[in-house]
Amino acid sequence: MSLIFLTGDKKSGKTSWLGSKFMHKTDADGVISPDIGVIRFFQLLKSGMYLPFSRPAAGVDSISIGMYTFAKQSFEIAARHAASSLQTNTWTIIDEWGPLELDRQGFYPLLYEPLQTAATDDDRRVIIVVRPSLLEPVLDSFELRNDKVTIWTFPEIHSFGIH
Repeated sequence: MSLIFLTGDKKSGKTSWLGSKFMHKTDADGVISPDIGVIRFFQLLKSGMYLPFSRPAAGVDSISIGMYTFAKQSFEIAARHAASSLQTNTWTIIDEWGPLELDRQGFYPLLYEPLQTAATDDDRRVIIVVRPSLLEPVLDSFELRNDKVTIWTFPEIHSFGIH
């Protein structure tokens, strides 16, 4: 597996770029995280389905980090979807791996092991969005420092062709 970490500043266009490059590719699936108004959503690439995950309603099972609270069920659905994509697609997109995952929450419980297992499949490519400030801790958490890891920096990668 080729593991690609896409990094770039907040609101720089990473999610929009991923959607434009991968939304209609038949060999790609996964999860992107667009903002619509003040709400963040997971969008499942192939189906286009949206799952709100930020600012859950009172009484909804949630996970928190710092001052942020997220809908746990939305993370579970999105993580299962991405884990399934790892098994069936050439390209899998995970937007994003952040503080929750470093705290072993969010995508971590359902995706860490499948990502480790998929690492042995040379025909798969996984793109994981990571904030620049978290890139080193994320690489350390995966215990990755090898030739199968690529770092793409946005917006420099903007013109990169995906085949």
